[in-house]
Amino acid sequence: QPCHRTTSTREHEHQQQQHNKMITTIETFNDIIQTFLVPCYLLLTLGAICTAVSSPSSFLRSVALHGKMRTDTTHHDHRRRSGTSGIGTVCFGTALLDWNNVTVDKAYFTHFYIVGVMNVLCCGGFVCIRSSVIRMRDFVLLVMLLVHVSRRWYECSFVHVWRDGSKMHVAGYVVGIVHYLLLPYAFFDLGSCRRNDANTDFIGQVVCVVLFLFGQYQQYRHHNILARIRSGPTGGSCQEKVSHQHAIPRTGWFEYVSCPHYLAEILIYFALVLYAKQSLDSY
Repeated sequence: QPCHRTTSTREHEHQQQQHNKMITTIETFNDIIQTFLVPCYLLLTLGAICTAVSSPSSFLRSVALHGKMRTDTTHHDHRRRSGTSGIGTVCFGTALLDWNNVTVDKAYFTHFYIVGVMNVLCCGGFVCIRSSVIRMRDFVLLVMLLVHVSRRWYECSFVHVWRDGSKMHVAGYVVGIVHYLLLPYAFFDLGSCRRNDANTDFIGQVVCVVLFLFGQYQQYRHHNILARIRSGPTGGSCQEKVSHQHAIPRTGWFEYVSCPHYLAEILIYFALVLYAKQSLDSY
């Protein structure tokens, strides 16, 4: 019996050591993420502001435009002359890369949400390890994040109608990947995982969840409206699309705002921020 107890104690100590090492690794990872989190989002915000006030021919505007908004005729002229179909265009006359035209398929938007789903699941695992027992409000916030990126993954795969040759700038693609790599850690500080128990407002949390679900529904609804415009005459599925022409939508919130799907995304993130602010001191 003493030998058995000694073996059990050693096993327990070994498991505790492994758990402590894992927590230390998570905290180190969190320190790295938190070091770059605010500067990255400040740079993204500054870039967005500069893009909004920049001239239509600027590099920043070229990075921001994608799909039908990329009307860079020089890109097509260069590709015709060079006979290439790669992601970028080389100006052979000057032997310089034309950075305005270094693009990838717009359908690569799907990659953002694949990264987002995997990253939210990893963050959830880290929270469970760091906190031993995950609280309900943390779990709800993780589910909200997972619902958003999973729904967008589904939309990109089965709802959106991608026009052949539709492109986005490679810098915009990188920015999107970075955003979804950082997204869950903007809501969870794995180094502390402290909860704001004193100021929890259950009614406020319910309102946040309802607003979040409302934004999800409205964004999905308006993405479907846009997809149906470019589908068959009977509103066929993505596989039955017959038209890549653009038309002006006349239903839903399109009667009141130009981009209701973006307005819905603002509502979604606004609800996430309010919910996280009520639930986490470390947010």
